[in-house]
Amino acid sequence: SALAGVGVGSRQLIEFFGMLSYLFDWGADDAIDQLLRRDLNLHVPYPPPSFAVMSDAGHALTVLFPWQCHGNRRWTFDHELSAVHSLALTTVCMLLQARATPHQRVHFSSIVAHYSVMLPESLSTYVEPGLEF
Repeated sequence: SALAGVGVGSRQLIEFFGMLSYLFDWGADDAIDQLLRRDLNLHVPYPPPSFAVMSDAGHALTVLFPWQCHGNRRWTFDHELSAVHSLALTTVCMLLQARATPHQRVHFSSIVAHYSVMLPESLSTYVEPGLEF
């Protein structure tokens, strides 16, 4: 099981694996899909997630339904959405990596590298992460 190296009794770690499953872009990269299924025992979430972004003033809400987010499309809509999802994916992977087996650590590093370096370089319509405070 994927949880063997991270402490099976920890409910929080099980939830982090679930979060990773919902944050991941299933269907965008077959190699990473297989890695998550085979080595980390993750599965495509059901129901598929929808994402939303609220305007700075809080008067407008943009909702991205599953068919709008399929693959890498969610990285092409909004600076804030890209930032929040990049931070969430990296944070969840780093938390899991800290408690993983050496074999699993390589996989978490690959996921972080994919979203931090490879995806922005390979997706021409990628919207750079940006948060305003």
